[in-house]
Amino acid sequence: MLQINNITVVRNDTVLLQNINLLLPHGGKAVITGPSGSGKSSLLAVINGTLSPLAGQVFCNGIEVKPENLSKLRQFLAMIEQEPVLAAEKVDEALLLPFNFRLNSQLPKPDRKELENVLTEFDLPVHILNQLCSELSGGEKQRIAVARINLLHRQVILADEATSALDDRSCEEVLNYLLTPELTVLAVSHDPRLIERFPLILKVNDHTLQQCGDRM
Repeated sequence: MLQINNITVVRNDTVLLQNINLLLPHGGKAVITGPSGSGKSSLLAVINGTLSPLAGQVFCNGIEVKPENLSKLRQFLAMIEQEPVLAAEKVDEALLLPFNFRLNSQLPKPDRKELENVLTEFDLPVHILNQLCSELSGGEKQRIAVARINLLHRQVILADEATSALDDRSCEEVLNYLLTPELTVLAVSHDPRLIERFPLILKVNDHTLQQCGDRM
């Protein structure tokens, strides 16, 4: 569950968002649209705990988003960046990297077969495991980043233009993951392929969130 209460976001003395409220139940899906620079990505940063709001509170699965709670939140909250950083030399190392952190020490490390399966799920060839991350295209890096989150079994997903660099086939694979019933997903996107598939469409207008469509 994701709950946003009266969030106001200011950057460089400019009010981007004011008194934002949103409640996404477990398994809820919503996409935020609007002009570039309107505060969409800043809202995701607030929810992710990397930007402090001027006012208001955010709760993920009942835990308030604040610095002292970030280690707890990272156990079920994940962010898909517009330009993902894989932070490893090879693809197999990138997929396994989070399992080296204390935060994920309780999770079983995937074996080679599991890595191959998750690559197949996202329409990537298994031989890419041995490839250098520096040799990947932007779309391949994006799918590797999403596959890595899938391996971690996170429950609340923030997606910032997660499909923008993908061709139609790869976009479909990522959308199938984001639309998994048990995931709670808040996306920011200009991609009509994603927008038309999400049940709740919100738009940033005049510093507020306005509902444009609800197919729930």
